[in-house]
Amino acid sequence: MPPQYKVCSPRTSCRWPLFYHGGYLFTQFLRPYLAAITVILLALLVSPSLLAQRQTPDKIYTLADEKRARTPAQKKIDSQLLYAIKQRRGETRGVPELRIELKLDDQKRVLVDITSLTPSKVIAPVKELGGSVISVSQRYHTLRALLPLDKLELLASAKQVRFISLPAEPATHGAVITH
Repeated sequence: MPPQYKVCSPRTSCRWPLFYHGGYLFTQFLRPYLAAITVILLALLVSPSLLAQRQTPDKIYTLADEKRARTPAQKKIDSQLLYAIKQRRGETRGVPELRIELKLDDQKRVLVDITSLTPSKVIAPVKELGGSVISVSQRYHTLRALLPLDKLELLASAKQVRFISLPAEPATHGAVITH
């Protein structure tokens, strides 16, 4: 015989049969479907992560393959610059799909920092490649220059060049500087 329940009204409180100790509703109606409900919920939770796992290793391997296949000159170029070069060439294997935006001047040159033990010896190659030198720091072994994007690999192949990167930007930690 099923347990007797109180009649619920706005003035009296009563327990809903689902949560009643030894509740009739749970034992008679929900228990047979509990396994099926659990399987369905688990399948819904697990299936998106399985799809992501199938796609992620391919992208990781492609990126790793692209890094291994870099030439010695390409290894001297910052990844963001190198990906921008490859995107402009139309190369897609191992290159991020998001478009990399660079600030170019009127002559389609990008501002870069060039690290070299002897920055003064890099000035001539920069000018030969159609670039212009902005500043040179012997103390920090750097040279800031404007160079055509497609000439960066040629400059990186020079033995005096250690690394080519986007320029370091000053950070203010939220303070506003006005002149």
